[in-house]
Amino acid sequence: MKKFTLLFTLFLAASFSNAQQQGLEGVIVEKYYLSNAADSANAANNGAATNLSAGSVTYRVFIDMAPDYKFNLFFGNSDVNGNVLHPLIFQTTTDFYNDPTYGQIYPQGISVVNAKKNTTLIDSWLTVGGGCFGKMGIPKTLDPDGSIGNSNGILLNNPGGIYGAPINSVNPQAADGLMPGSPVTPNTLGIGAATDVFDQTAGNTFSVTDGAIAALGGVVGTTTANMIMIGQFTTKGIFSFSLNIQIQNTVTGTAENYVPINPTGSEISYTALGYTSPAPQVTTTPTPTNTVGFKDLPNNNQTNVSVYPNPSKGVFTIHAANVKESNNNSFAIYDITGRLVFTRNLGKVASKFSETLDISDFSAGLYFLNVSLDGAISTKKVVKE
Repeated sequence: MKKFTLLFTLFLAASFSNAQQQGLEGVIVEKYYLSNAADSANAANNGAATNLSAGSVTYRVFIDMAPDYKFNLFFGNSDVNGNVLHPLIFQTTTDFYNDPTYGQIYPQGISVVNAKKNTTLIDSWLTVGGGCFGKMGIPKTLDPDGSIGNSNGILLNNPGGIYGAPINSVNPQAADGLMPGSPVTPNTLGIGAATDVFDQTAGNTFSVTDGAIAALGGVVGTTTANMIMIGQFTTKGIFSFSLNIQIQNTVTGTAENYVPINPTGSEISYTALGYTSPAPQVTTTPTPTNTVGFKDLPNNNQTNVSVYPNPSKGVFTIHAANVKESNNNSFAIYDITGRLVFTRNLGKVASKFSETLDISDFSAGLYFLNVSLDGAISTKKVVKE
């Protein structure tokens, strides 16, 4: 605890104030790529420790900051007695995929030449802005210079919709989400073997309760949008995270700590720092590319789902309209770590229906409600007071 406190103090240039202007503008989850059979075969032929199943999704996570802010670190912390306050967690219900030849835990050392080989471009890793050597990671929608391509003729899938532009330069509209820049090497403390799940060791959870991944001196975005990528994750399962971050105003020197729930002291609550994805599936209907801030995840049809009141003491009403007649209807609740805590099969429902959800016995905090109606999943954040 003392070591982490020392590192943490290093980044504090002034006292905190919840009354000050806050610099965190959003948390963006980009669906970067959807793997196909050719990608899967390449991974298997190269001896990947975890299968790259066709239909695996590559997610990228960005922190969107106001101008004049820099990103310092993301962290997990405990109190002086060792009680966990805010864990840092990246998790999937299957395993994270790692490229077996040129993949790394942190990507800033991967050369552009090697990033073009095999499945390196969809490797799972952690970062403080970098995407490979000499390249910063940016959302594909902001990428002005196309793609570096692929030397092995794979990563060619182009499902469109929520996946946006293809990532391989064979397509003239390609965008790889990489832009020239100077990635810094992450400074780590208290991380240890937790990163093994990103280094050819089959695993589904990265969890830190007393440590940090930092950019010494801080780092700013490559574009005027001032977004910093903090990780890329490929999985066939449900992907979730719980993040705690520190950003700093470069004009005043004031640092701000953000946590998803239960802030202590001068910490600031920002619920979008907790995320759980829908189950991966192929989407053909064009929908928004990213999940930003408090926005709900896109639906795959025109079904309208709402949840109210929200927040509540534990009793919510789920209302849905324009539902297709089907027996394949259910909902599930995940906690902030991505753990399934409740599920119910709804059976056949009317085209317009309401259902009561009672989680009064659950602990207060943020939960994720996945409503599955005829295979289309809508995810809502619900807060139990």
